[in-house]
Amino acid sequence: MKYHTTFKQLQKHRACKDRYKLLRENLGRKCKLDTPISLLQILESNGLEDALWALIAVDHPDIERDARLYNCNVAEHVLHIYENEHPGDMSLRTCIEVSRRYAHGEATEEELAAAREAARGVAWEAAREAARGAAREAARAAARAAAREAVREAVWAVAREAAWAVAREAVREAAEAAAREAARAVAWRKERKWQEEQYMKYFCEEGKINMPDEGGEVK
Repeated sequence: MKYHTTFKQLQKHRACKDRYKLLRENLGRKCKLDTPISLLQILESNGLEDALWALIAVDHPDIERDARLYNCNVAEHVLHIYENEHPGDMSLRTCIEVSRRYAHGEATEEELAAAREAARGVAWEAAREAARGAAREAARAAARAAAREAVREAVWAVAREAAWAVAREAVREAAEAAAREAARAVAWRKERKWQEEQYMKYFCEEGKINMPDEGGEVK
């Protein structure tokens, strides 16, 4: 195994009780407190979130470097989404590049701190934009709800035919929104699968776990 931890180490780092219990149940009683547990076993048992958290419970001199490189790859894989919305802003890309060089011993802590600070400012602005976007979406949702109520009332009024026309349009919009949401769900599953494959590349021995494909079926 490339990296491993133990139940004792997971306890030391205060693993979530429910997730710890799940891992113990899946690995069986033969796995003692000091028995090495590979990160692949945790990934298969508990999923990616727990496997990522478990990195802090790994006692190995190379784990911090590989964790940094993994994070750089994951961030870089979706960086185009941000850069498409903010053309010309290279702060996040620079931060990733400096962090990767730092992992290889080619950048100083001062360079890393400067790049991180620049990216943090961008992240805060992105968070504010997201909050404003959420507020706008909430307003639109309220408007749609009001519109639906208006349609319901109109159906029982003299403008019955007009109301049904509006209702059909609302249904069409809802169908389009559902299609967009389904597309996002498929994209997220693909991204998640890619992240799991990257996790195995950096932290696990050679092998393939039984991950679900895009249709939700286990291969």
